[in-house]
Amino acid sequence: MLGGPEIAPIGPIGGAPLEVDRGSPRRFACMTLFNNRRRRENMHQRDFILRMIEQLGVAFAHLRRMILRREDSVGVREALAQTAGQAGFDIELLRGFDLPTLHMLVAPTGEVDLTRCWIMAEILYLDGLEATLSDQDGRDSLLKARALYDLIRPSGGMLVGMPEAADRITEIDDLLKASPEESPPGSVRHRRLRAKSYAVHGATAGRS
Repeated sequence: MLGGPEIAPIGPIGGAPLEVDRGSPRRFACMTLFNNRRRRENMHQRDFILRMIEQLGVAFAHLRRMILRREDSVGVREALAQTAGQAGFDIELLRGFDLPTLHMLVAPTGEVDLTRCWIMAEILYLDGLEATLSDQDGRDSLLKARALYDLIRPSGGMLVGMPEAADRITEIDDLLKASPEESPPGSVRHRRLRAKSYAVHGATAGRS
């Protein structure tokens, strides 16, 4: 090739392909080492995120079982707030944010961050579930959780063994029918809907 040594791309690493001068073996070796290091770092980061999701999934499932078993309501709310904090979220802020703000948080560039969206959805879902089964108004948290799960639904679930977004949406729809706005606490319809929701979804407490 006239005008200089041949330039050939090695391959993309999170962006445009790097070009290496094949006429310089030392430079080629250095760039190969750099590429391999970047791949290892990306792999470690993915492994860390997967472990975090798995740990949060276990914690959320445990909280759900506590809620469905009608365990200490105050203790459950404190545990939920603590778990949310460990995941980097303030549950009071999540309760206060409107839907456009929540959407901006999970998709700041237009593309939905599935991990962030799933964590926020689970926190709000558990918050609304606990309130609804304690004869309080959990409708706002449930509606927000449903909107977030709807963003995840095209991708299915986060990991094998974790609830599908579509399943959570179905459960939330059942809970919304039993919410105070639809049926005042203490009414016959409210008690029946709560019992139905618990019978259907409480049976899965040990699995999700």
